[in-house]
Amino acid sequence: MLDINYFIKVHGHSCLEFRSNKTCIIFDPWLSGSAYWRSWWNFPEPTPLESIINDISSCNEIFIFITHLHWDHFHGPTLRKLYKKIPNLKFLISRVPEKRLKTDLFEVLNKNIQLIEINHAQKLKINPDLSLQVFLSGPFLTDSAILIQRRNDFILNINDSKQQKLMANHILNSIGDGNLKVMLRSHASANSRICIKNRDGSEKDNNDKSKEEYSREFLNAALFFKPKVAIPFASNMCYLHKDTFLYNSHSNTSDLLYKYFESTKEFKNINVQLVLPGEVLELKSLEKTIKEYSRNQLFSYRENELLKYRKKFLKKLEKSEFLQENTSFSEKIILKYFKLIFSCTPFFIRLLARGKIAFYEKKDNENKNFFIVDIFKKKIYFNKGKIENCHTIIYVKPGVLNSALSQKNLNSLGISKLLDIHTSSSKKYNYFFMLCITAEIGSTPFISIKQFLRFFEIWTKRWREVLDYILIIFKLEKLI
Repeated sequence: MLDINYFIKVHGHSCLEFRSNKTCIIFDPWLSGSAYWRSWWNFPEPTPLESIINDISSCNEIFIFITHLHWDHFHGPTLRKLYKKIPNLKFLISRVPEKRLKTDLFEVLNKNIQLIEINHAQKLKINPDLSLQVFLSGPFLTDSAILIQRRNDFILNINDSKQQKLMANHILNSIGDGNLKVMLRSHASANSRICIKNRDGSEKDNNDKSKEEYSREFLNAALFFKPKVAIPFASNMCYLHKDTFLYNSHSNTSDLLYKYFESTKEFKNINVQLVLPGEVLELKSLEKTIKEYSRNQLFSYRENELLKYRKKFLKKLEKSEFLQENTSFSEKIILKYFKLIFSCTPFFIRLLARGKIAFYEKKDNENKNFFIVDIFKKKIYFNKGKIENCHTIIYVKPGVLNSALSQKNLNSLGISKLLDIHTSSSKKYNYFFMLCITAEIGSTPFISIKQFLRFFEIWTKRWREVLDYILIIFKLEKLI
C-alpha cells in the first residue's frame, strides 16, 4: 500500500516528485506540451498538469528545483502554470558560475519569487528531518546532481549530470553509512552528435555513442553508488517533429536499457526498476504502483505508437513546421547575437577559433540564404564569400535559428537535433559552439571583474572536478 507520506513519483521525462509528510519537492518540471521548437515530447505521455497541481496542492510546503538551463528541465510554460496555480511556491537552484539560470527564472516568472541558491556541496535544511545537498558538474554549462536526505535515507537524483571519479566519491562520502534507497540517472543522447556528417554530406562513423554504451554508463553508475533501486530516468521522451522523427530509432529508451541489463551477468547485483511517468515508488518498502497507460505506450510497437502520437498533435506540429520554414534568416537578430559573442570572446580565445562556419537555410524552395561567421576576425558575411571554404556548414530552418539566436540560446539548437551538420572537423565545430554557449550564458570569467570573482569562488569549491578534468586531459582517467 502506498505511504502517502514518503514516496517518489516520476511525472515526466526528467520530472521527479519527492514527498515527505506534507513537504513536496518537484524537480525539473516539463509537463506541458513540447520542448525545443516542437522537436521533443514527453514519452510516455505525462499525467495532465492540472491533475498533478491538484494532487500536490494539499502539501504545506512545495519546492521547485531546477537542475540546469536546458529547456527539457527549465520549461517556461510549465513553470508559469505552476507559479500561477500554487501559492507560496518556493524555487531552488544551484549557485553556478553563469547567472543566466537565475536571470531567466526571473524573466519567465518575476523577480519577487521566493528563490534560494545553493552552493556546491552545501547542505540545505528543509526541516529537521529533511535536507538537500547539491553537487555541480560541467565545464561550460553547469548541471547539478541532488542528494536528498531524510533521516538516514538518501535519494540521489543524478539526472543529466556527469559526475567524474573524484566528484562521485565526494557524493559517496556524503552518504557515508547512510541508506541509499534510490539512484536516478539519464541514459540517452541530449546533443547534436548524431546530426554530424562529413563535409561532403556522407555519413560519419562513430560520431555518437551506441545504445549499449549509454546503457553501460547508467549501469556503471549504479554499480558505483550501489543503491537499493536504480531507476533509468531523464530520457522519457521522443521526437515528433517531421525533421527529427527519424532520431527515435537512435533513442536508448528505458525498456531497451532494461533489456540490455537483463542480457548481461556483469551487473547482476544491481536492482534496476522501470518507474515510468505516472508511477510511484514508496520509499519504505520500495514497492511501486504501475500506470498501465505508460506501460502500454512504452512496450508497444514503437513506430506505430509514435505515429499515433504525432497525429494527436498534428495541427500544432504542422503549424510550427510551416512557420519555421517559410521565413528567412533575420540579419538583425544574427548581427545582434554575434555582436554579443564577439564582445565576450578575448583575442587569445578567438585565435584558437580560426576558420569559418556557415549557416544555410534548410528549405524546400530555391531561394535559400546563408551567412558565414568568422569569429577570429569578428565578421559576418551575408550571402557572400565562398561557402566551400568553411570547415562546417549547418543546415537549419530559418525560423528555428532566428528563435534560438533571439533568445540567446544557440545551445538548444544542437539538443533539438533540428539541424544537419556537415563538417571537415568536429573539433572546430564543437569549439565554435562551446564559445557561443559560454558567451550566451555568461559563464566566461572575462566579462568583468565581478564575474571573474564569482567564477573563481564557485570553481574553488569544485576543486575535485578541476582535478578530474586535469586527469582526463592527461589521459589518466576517462571522461564519463
